[in-house]
Amino acid sequence: MKYLKSSIIAIITLMAFVGSFFYTPATVADQEEGKSRIIVILDDGVSKKDIKDYVNKKGGKIKADFNIVNGLAVTLENDDIAGLKDLKGVKEVGPDVQVHASDIELDNSWGVKRIGAGTVHANNQGANINVAVIDTGIYHSHSDLNANYRGGYDFVNNDSDPLDDNGHGTHVAGIIAAEDDNSGVVGVAPQASLYALKVLDASGSGYVSNIILALDWCCTNGEIDVINMSLGAAVDAAGFHDAVIRAYEAGIVIVAAAGNSGKYNGKGDSIEYPARYEEVIAVGAVDSSDIRAYFSSTGPLLELAAPGVSILSCVPGGYGYKSGTSMASPYVAGTAALILAGNPGISPTSLRQLLRDTADELGPAGFDTLYGYGLVDADEAVVPAAAGSISGMVSNGTQGIGGATVTTGAKTVTSNADGSYAITGLAPGDYTVTASAEGYGSATDNAAVVSGQSTTLDFTLSPLVVENGSISGIVRNESSAGIPGVTVSCNGGTTLTGPDGSYNMPNVSPGNYTLTASADGYVDSPVAITVYAAQNTIANFVLTAVTEEQQIIVNNISYSTSGGKTGTAHLMITPLVTDSIGQAVPNALVSIEVKLNGSIYYTGSATTGTAGTVLFKLAAAPSGVYSTVVKNVQATGYVWYRDTTEYSYTK
Repeated sequence: MKYLKSSIIAIITLMAFVGSFFYTPATVADQEEGKSRIIVILDDGVSKKDIKDYVNKKGGKIKADFNIVNGLAVTLENDDIAGLKDLKGVKEVGPDVQVHASDIELDNSWGVKRIGAGTVHANNQGANINVAVIDTGIYHSHSDLNANYRGGYDFVNNDSDPLDDNGHGTHVAGIIAAEDDNSGVVGVAPQASLYALKVLDASGSGYVSNIILALDWCCTNGEIDVINMSLGAAVDAAGFHDAVIRAYEAGIVIVAAAGNSGKYNGKGDSIEYPARYEEVIAVGAVDSSDIRAYFSSTGPLLELAAPGVSILSCVPGGYGYKSGTSMASPYVAGTAALILAGNPGISPTSLRQLLRDTADELGPAGFDTLYGYGLVDADEAVVPAAAGSISGMVSNGTQGIGGATVTTGAKTVTSNADGSYAITGLAPGDYTVTASAEGYGSATDNAAVVSGQSTTLDFTLSPLVVENGSISGIVRNESSAGIPGVTVSCNGGTTLTGPDGSYNMPNVSPGNYTLTASADGYVDSPVAITVYAAQNTIANFVLTAVTEEQQIIVNNISYSTSGGKTGTAHLMITPLVTDSIGQAVPNALVSIEVKLNGSIYYTGSATTGTAGTVLFKLAAAPSGVYSTVVKNVQATGYVWYRDTTEYSYTK
């Protein structure tokens, strides 16, 4: 079995290059002198009450309460730890291990192509497969990750936003599922769903107890299919293996970095936990010449090899290069997602055997301790199933509806004149299909697509009978006199007030709207309204004349540069918004237009901070002459003085 027990304190390493990520047991940031953070595992069925009572009585703290295994993480005075072992039902007591992180950057990108994943993408990109990244979190606003990000949890800060403030987890996530959008990088499974489980903080520090909580989360949330752990421990830790077993028994494929503690000569057994566990696929690293990376751990428990040297992937704010078995592991996790997408019923055991059988041998025939069963080969492992289709009729019950829209996932078709439709090229699996047409209510149904067959799914749509409403009212000034010529706008439509300040907007569809009255010399006045079918909604306005104090201006636009070897890679544009007496205006929405050498290069909007400034960052901006013009400024209670001064800068 791939399981060893030891009483030695565990040392864990995130596998992002030799010595780059590294766990130590003693110097724990939130421990007080004379206290230790430990994990207590109980026999199955034993209540945790006695443990909690003991910890509270001794002045300790409960740091984590596990469900996946019967246990807790606690802090206690060192002199009180021995007393825990004497309590009834205590199975194991061991240290909670701290994690430290530090990245490096290298060059070259080649991994996805090398394992053949790109050739699979035409028919399979891992859609509907959920992959959990147990790491430092994910920078989920990244343009190559935001469409695939589905959420997760931050076990460091105990909140639901597992934002990566280190970079390691984002790099791993990009290898797994960076979007195929013709920019940046592409992941092994570019349509897989990503879940971030943050167990390490901004400095790369965390605890084994956080990893156990993350495994617990995977078993109870999100219907996780694959787990990637680019981290490891030199020896076993209390409760760690039990938690991994529970996740594996829940049908989750678990992949982990083998470790960066290999010897130059490739001798010895240096595979680390959790990769050592029987339930986990242990992944070593090779370079672009298919040669074992000198740091990659070796031994009889190594299962597969994957690219792990000079890997380009996502990092917060852009892209970066990293090396390590941390980078190799997500190539296998992404390939597992592709296999599951093409063969949803395959078991973790069968999937692992398929990966072994299809791997490219790099060493002696069969298994060896340097490369395991060989280099993961997505092209061979993912056998595309014959596509199926969904077809049928869209009708109103008596006749077909031509021009109806029928949608499932990313595929949309329009029905023919007789109401018939067909959605082809669908991978086998379950689909949710929606049909809609103008003047009709939409309808949604489910269909199961079988390889090489067409599934029939008909829709009957009911006509919509909706009477429009109207909006009317009067716009007055502060003296209650009607104001003529005021523009009243709603949902893209506008009308003007008459001589007495009254207005009328007929034929408005029922719904919720923001109605705005605006006129020169007055502060715009928006109001939220609801329009009901066959009813008139009255909305009156009182406009306030603009005072000098209510005027805001863009006082200045400054330029600066940052990034790159010379500090000039990125261009920073910073407008300053003030009122008429020079006071900074926060929460103002500023819209700008930037031209490069006379042609529009960038447009965007952002909100000012407390200093009245807002930063627009143009990443990797080319050299040339830049000119910036403010197109609009919006702030509650203020009116923008429409100054279109052009601010120039030569980069």
